[in-house]
Amino acid sequence: MGDLCYRCAERILAAGARFDFAHFWEDICFKNGPLINPRKFEAKVGPHYKRITDLAHRYGLNIVSLDCGRRSTPLQDRCPHSHLDQERRQHHVPD
Repeated sequence: MGDLCYRCAERILAAGARFDFAHFWEDICFKNGPLINPRKFEAKVGPHYKRITDLAHRYGLNIVSLDCGRRSTPLQDRCPHSHLDQERRQHHVPD
């Protein structure tokens, strides 16, 4: 999936499309934390985020953000190498 996303973004940007920012979204965190082990997330997802973020930066997209659900701090702390510029942290809302 990461390769597919990269190839699509690469073709769109190479064709001349211009954007103000890039954004990742995935509903991978719940109110009690991530649905995946942070180490596994770093190993499996982090490299794809880095590659796509680097691509976005090469095409002048200086803002790259990530929204991955409610309590995502454990994942964000594990992927500093992903080069994301912003991370949207949603605050825990009691049920």
